[in-house]
Amino acid sequence: MLEHDPFVPANLRERLEVARLQNLAVMRTLDRGLPFGTPLPRANVVALDELDADCGEALWALDQPQGSLNVRSMVRDTLISLERLPAVHQRLRDAVLEYPHDLEKEILGSLDPAEAYSQVPGRDSTTRPLPRAEQPLAGRNDPCPCGSGRKYKKCCLFSSSAAASSAEAMAQPTLPRPLYHYKPGSYGGKGSFVPSIACEREASKDERVLHFVLVRPQAVYAQEHDASATATADLTTAFTRDLSEPAIPEQVALHLRTAGYLILEDPRIAKD
Repeated sequence: MLEHDPFVPANLRERLEVARLQNLAVMRTLDRGLPFGTPLPRANVVALDELDADCGEALWALDQPQGSLNVRSMVRDTLISLERLPAVHQRLRDAVLEYPHDLEKEILGSLDPAEAYSQVPGRDSTTRPLPRAEQPLAGRNDPCPCGSGRKYKKCCLFSSSAAASSAEAMAQPTLPRPLYHYKPGSYGGKGSFVPSIACEREASKDERVLHFVLVRPQAVYAQEHDASATATADLTTAFTRDLSEPAIPEQVALHLRTAGYLILEDPRIAKD
C-alpha cells in the first residue's frame, strides 16, 4: 500500500483519522448545539467541507498500491490541509456566541473511530478499522488477502480498493447505520412558493419514513418549478456526491443552514 512508501510520514494515517473525527465533532456540534437558523460564515463552512474531503481522499490514497499515485504531491497537499484545519475549526467556533465547547468534547468522545472512514471509497465506515499491526500486508506473490486463493499480483494488487480493506470488511462485524435520502421540492401555495427539502430515513430495506423537512422562507417564487429548481441547486451544492447516495446528515444540514433553510416545526404538513 502507498502507506508504506518511504516518503509517507509514519503517523500520517493517525493524523488523518484524528482530523476527520474532529471535523465531524465540529459539524455535529454546529448542527445539534445551535438553534436552526443561527447564522454561520459560509466561507468557513465551505472551507471545512473541502478540507474534510481532502482528508478523506488522502485516507483513500494511503490504501492504494505503491506506484499508482504521485506520492510527493499527495503528501505535500495533505500536510497543507492538516495545517489549515485548526484555524478553520476555531473561526467557526468564534463565529458563534457562547459556542458549546463541552458539547463538542462530548460528541468527540462518543464517536466510533470507524467514522473517520465515512465516504472514503473502498472503505466501509460501519466497520471498525483493524489496528495497524493486524492489517494483512501481502507480497506480490503471496495469497491475496481477499481470500480468493489467487496470488496478490493477479488479484487485488491493482484493484481500485485496497485488498486489506476487503479482508477487513469480512473480518469485522458491521454496525447498523441508518441511511438518509434527500428530495428537493417546493412548499407553499399559488404565487408564493419557497424551496423545500425533505429528508427520509430508511426504516427497513423496503421502507422510508419522513425524518425532517427544511424550507427556505426568504426565497419566494411565483412558480412552483422555480422554487423546486432552487432547492435542487442548493441541495447539489450541499452534497459532495450524487443525490442518490447516502451522506452525512450533519454535513448536509450545515451547508443548508448557511443557505437560509429552516426546519418545519411539523414536517407532516409538507406532505400535503
